[in-house]
Amino acid sequence: MRANGRIPSACPPRAGSRANGKYGSLVSEKNTSDRNRSIAYLMRNFNVLHHDIDETLDLYFQQCSVNVTSSGLATMAATLANGGVNPRTRERAISARSLRDVLTIMYTCGLYESSGQWIHSVGIPAKSGISGGLMAVVPGRMGIGIYSPKVDECGTSVRGKAACRALSQLLNLHILQYAPNHHNDEDKQDEASRACMIAGA
Repeated sequence: MRANGRIPSACPPRAGSRANGKYGSLVSEKNTSDRNRSIAYLMRNFNVLHHDIDETLDLYFQQCSVNVTSSGLATMAATLANGGVNPRTRERAISARSLRDVLTIMYTCGLYESSGQWIHSVGIPAKSGISGGLMAVVPGRMGIGIYSPKVDECGTSVRGKAACRALSQLLNLHILQYAPNHHNDEDKQDEASRACMIAGA
């Protein structure tokens, strides 16, 4: 694998610790990659993908096969919420320009087919995984990390979605919801430095 090791070594600034790849998951991803490979060739046909397809897919499969704790997931989310700077280590993990792009993609399609419903009911950038992991970002306020393995037909944690929906309503997190004088500057700074972790059974 030409891209081997790139993903685990990139995790410390984001998660606070080195992540480990799960070989079984990697093999499974590669053995069931027909759809992703077809999409990659279609993207190259329309000049969207310019790099070597095998290397690009290998890097993607590694991303899909990284083990991370709930605390690490929450720290990643908090890093994105804190302008790309890890709130625990104070180390910059992502540039401001890249952060904007990442959060935009998370907001518009982070939950696959249910992304539209998520935007309407929860209204914050998020990314789900078929293992039951879910991370959500409230820019300038907090990062949320959730793990609960029961997933719905779209591959998103059932309890994770419910927890985020409840938090959004309780704390007025929907980014399109008008909430005047909800927080002062000191409150916002405190929230941006805190990772909110929820672990589900």
